Amino acid sequence: MEQIANGNFTLLLLNGQTVIDQMQRITGESFAKLDPIEIPGKSKSKTNLFAGKIFALVHVIGWNKSMRYISNEVKNEIARRVSTL
Repeated sequence: MEQIANGNFTLLLLNGQTVIDQMQRITGESFAKLDPIEIPGKSKSKTNLFAGKIFALVHVIGWNKSMRYISNEVKNEIARRVSTL
C-alpha cells in the first residue's frame, strides 16, 4: 500500500470482487457501483464495475469477475469505459 500511496500512480485496476472488497477494507474507502456490462446473447450474468479514489489521488476501477472468465466483448467494454474516465 505504501508504494501506491507514495508512488506516481494515477490509476489502479482491480480484477475480481475479492480484490475490490479487500482494497475497500484496507483503505476504508467505498467504491461506487457503475452500470453493469451485459452482452446480449453472450452471458446470463452481468459484469459489475466499480470506481472510486484512494489516497485522494489514485483513481480505482474494478470489475467483479476474473479476466480469465469473461469474454473478449466484456474485456473490450471494460477498456472502453476505463478510457472515458
